[in-house]
Amino acid sequence: MDIVIRADASAQLGTGHMMRCLTLAHALKQEGASVAFVSREMPAALERLVSKNFSLHWLKACTGTERSLASEEDALETVQYVNYLGKPDWIVIDNYSIGLDWERQVRPHVKRIMVIDDLANRAHDCDVLLDQNLSPNFEIRYDALVPTDALKLLGPRYALLRSEFYEARNRLRVRDGHIRSILISFGGSDPSNETTKALRAMLLLGPSGIDLEVVLGGSNRQVEAVSNLCSQFAHARLLHDVSNMADLMAKADLAIGAPGTTTWERCLLGLPAIAIVLAPNQQLVGEGMGSAGAIVNLGWHSDVTSVKIAEAVAQLRDNPQTVLEMGLAGLRVMQDNNGVARQQILGAILNWKEQGHGQSI
Repeated sequence: MDIVIRADASAQLGTGHMMRCLTLAHALKQEGASVAFVSREMPAALERLVSKNFSLHWLKACTGTERSLASEEDALETVQYVNYLGKPDWIVIDNYSIGLDWERQVRPHVKRIMVIDDLANRAHDCDVLLDQNLSPNFEIRYDALVPTDALKLLGPRYALLRSEFYEARNRLRVRDGHIRSILISFGGSDPSNETTKALRAMLLLGPSGIDLEVVLGGSNRQVEAVSNLCSQFAHARLLHDVSNMADLMAKADLAIGAPGTTTWERCLLGLPAIAIVLAPNQQLVGEGMGSAGAIVNLGWHSDVTSVKIAEAVAQLRDNPQTVLEMGLAGLRVMQDNNGVARQQILGAILNWKEQGHGQSI
C-alpha cells in the first residue's frame, strides 16, 4: 500500500503536525505500507528525522504574501508527484492551509483522502477525518464540513502517540502531588520564547530545591539565553531535541508548556501542567483541558507574565492534593487511548471498505 503524507513544519507553524504524522507513518511502515512525505518547509533537524526513515519530496518554497496564493499551485505540484508514484492508495493531509478546493484538485489522482484537523473551520473532501482534540461539541462539529459517508475519528482516544508513551504508562510510578521536579518544554520552536519566561518565573520563587528539566526543540533560536538562565539554578538541566520525552514526562511532577499536541502525551502519563497558549488552534484545547481539571490554563502567551507563572507554580506547590487531582483528571481524559484506538486508525487506512462509513467511532 502506497501512502503520501502532506504536512509542513517551521518555527511559525510549529512541529506538532509533522510529529503526529511521523507517528502515524512509523505505525503504517511497521504494517508494511510504503510512506512518502510531501512538504514545502521543514526545519533541518526534522528534515533529517523524516528523510532517515521515509521518502521526502519538496514542493517549491514560497514566502510572504505568496503563502495565501499557494493553494492551487500546491495542489498542482502535489498532483505531479502523486502521478509519478502512480495513484497512491491514500494521501494524508495535516495542514491548516489545505481545504476543500485543494482536496478536490487532488482527488482524481489518489484513491482515498484522510485529513487530520483540529480547527473545524473549513470544509473537506475526505474519506476519513481525524481530530484528536477535546473541544466543545467535538462529536458533531464536523458534521456539516465533511461528506456524509466520511469516517470521523474524534477525540483524545485517537491521539497519535508514539509507542514509548504507552510503554512509559505501563510502568508509571504513583505520584503523591508534591512537586519535586518540573519539566519545562514548549515544543520544537517556542517562537515567543516562553521557556525564558518560565525560567524567570522560577527565579522569582527563589531557592526551592525543585529539579528543572528544560527541553528545547531543534528549531529553538534562544539556546544561548536559555542556557544562561539555566546556569543560575542549582538544579537545572538543559536538554536539546530529546528522544526520551516519555521518560522525562514520567519522571516529572509538573510540566510548564503549551496545550498543543504534547497535551495528550502529558495526560496519558498523568502529568499535570501549567499551560500557555501559543497559537489560535491551542485555545480550545486549553479551555477544554482546563475545564476537565487536567491543567492550569493561563491563556494567551502575550497576556502571561513570569509573575503569573510563578504564582501558579507556588499555588500548586502549596496544594499537593490539587496537583494529584490534576494528574488523575488527565488520566481520565486519556483512559480510552490505547492499542484498540490505534488499531482502529490503522485499520481505517489499511483495511478500508467502501461501505459502512459515515459515522464517528
